[in-house]
Amino acid sequence: MAPVQLTDYGVITDKEILPITRLNFGRTQLETSSGVHTLGRFECTGQVTVTGMPKSCEDLWRKGHTLSGLYSVMGTAMIETVYCDFTKLPSDPGFQTWIGYADVKSSPTYFFAQRNAQLSEIKIPIPFDVELLNVGGAMNFTSGKFTAPVAGKYFFSFTGLIRFPGSSSTLQYCRVFLYKNGDLTAKSFSDEISAANQYETLSLQSTLNLIKGDQIWLEIDSLTPPGNNLNGYGYDHFNGFLLEEDISQFVKT
Repeated sequence: MAPVQLTDYGVITDKEILPITRLNFGRTQLETSSGVHTLGRFECTGQVTVTGMPKSCEDLWRKGHTLSGLYSVMGTAMIETVYCDFTKLPSDPGFQTWIGYADVKSSPTYFFAQRNAQLSEIKIPIPFDVELLNVGGAMNFTSGKFTAPVAGKYFFSFTGLIRFPGSSSTLQYCRVFLYKNGDLTAKSFSDEISAANQYETLSLQSTLNLIKGDQIWLEIDSLTPPGNNLNGYGYDHFNGFLLEEDISQFVKT
């Protein structure tokens, strides 16, 4: 006989027996006795190991994040911004909402080069004598070569002014090519037929996928007849910049 209140409790620490689907109880000692049972809330401790950088809200959740909000996670080749609702479980709708891409650059890179001197020499990298901008130091103005500091997508643009001395019978033309590691990548062309001295513009633009160490430069491929030249005097411009860095090199698998 035990005419007093009795209690008992237990703590389940083996996660392999979860989930709990049933509780069994024996009879009470007296017919007038009653029993009450309570199944307490789960209490999680410790962290699940997630190797590498987090790639989703679920990775962040497994690392122990509990505050809902905007987070940056590692995408395939770019950093992505997601909204994580940690009031929900990973299997619940709305647990992760994709927001967009984050413009992350480990090495900001952009340059603006200008030529003041005339140039008529063909098939050499065009050098530039005025450095207006060279953030990241990737452009060598003396050699005329740009060296990619990181892998990614780059944009390049060239505008030039050509001086044609004049000819009533001969087609005068100039071609300027863009090269990547010695391979022809883009072309520009300008021509004129006139007995008088004339000036014509040419331009080219190109967006390229580059890996670290790739080199880009311009060359006058042909300039006909002799006496023509890239005019200089500040009318010849070459610029480029890193559009989007490929951050897959930082992803650890």
